[in-house]
Parts: sequence; structure tokens; C-alpha cells
Amino acid sequence: MEDYICILDSLGNEIETIPLLDAIENSPYAPLLRRMPPSGDVLHTNTIELIEEGQLPEGYNGPLRENTLILSMRAIDLVCALDLEERSVYWAESDLWHMQHQPTLLENGNILVFDNQGYGEKSTVLEFSPETGEVVWFYRGTEVNPFYSIGCGSCQRLPNGNTLIVESVPGRAFEVTPEKEIVWE
Repeated sequence: MEDYICILDSLGNEIETIPLLDAIENSPYAPLLRRMPPSGDVLHTNTIELIEEGQLPEGYNGPLRENTLILSMRAIDLVCALDLEERSVYWAESDLWHMQHQPTLLENGNILVFDNQGYGEKSTVLEFSPETGEVVWFYRGTEVNPFYSIGCGSCQRLPNGNTLIVESVPGRAFEVTPEKEIVWE
């Protein structure tokens, strides 16, 4: 099974499709395809987010560009950016998580990611800099309040600076402060 980006017109008619395997093969990140399973859902693309005009912070010097896409490919642990005109992946990160979901561009130019299985039997929500690869914030749960979703999951930075986390498999949603305290669930 292969994944595609389908571009539609305003009436929902398909204008074109972009094969994601081709977009990776035609990029410097082609070696990451070695992680792909031999058959089945070989990429498992689970997120697509447009980086809109004016969305990157003023003075941003990182690798991301406006009018391109952020994608998450769970089967190969890949979060990447795709240029629709070039039909190629121009930026990627793959070593900070395992089986991730929901990469989201934050107002500061960092990306928030739900890491399902990157830390043993614990999930992690992490904020990292696409420019440096540095993890600048994370939430992993505690012994008293463990946190693990083997599949699915979502995260969102809220206007108050807290982070909303959806732990899909057990069916739990909760909000944590920047200091990693749960304020409700």
C-alpha cells in the first residue's frame, strides 16, 4: 500500500497526485526507505499539515519553508517537509521518536510531536527545534500518572502555553503545564 498527496480543486475534483515514495526517493533522504517494511502499509502517513504563508516566525532561519507540507510517516519513524512544486522531501528528522503521530508547527518555529513508542513502554510528547534537532521540552508521564498509547495519539499546544495530550488507546485526554503538571484530565 502506497501513500499519495492528492491535490483537489475547489469542487473536490482531483487535479494531481504526488506519490510519497517518489518524493522520498528523489531527495537526499532516500536511504531512510531502508526502514520500510517489505509489504503492507509501508509508510503509514498519518499527518499532513500545510505551513501557510506568514506562519513561520519573523526572522526565522530554520530549514522549513512556507507553502510546503509537514508529513508524518509512522512506519519509517519520519517527520519531514515536502515541497509541492519540487515534489521532493527537502527536510527530515527520524531519530527522536518511534511510531510517531501529529507533528505540528508551533508559533516559535519548533515542532510538537506525539512519540508513541520511543521510550520503552512510555509515550512522549516532545517539542524540538527543526534547525538544531534539539529537544527543548518533553512530557513522558510519571510512575503515578503513566502515559502510553501504543498507536494513535495527538497533542496540541494551547494558547495558555499548556499542552493538550490525547492518549488514544486507553481513551484519555489531559492537559499539562510547561512544568509537566497535569491540570485536568
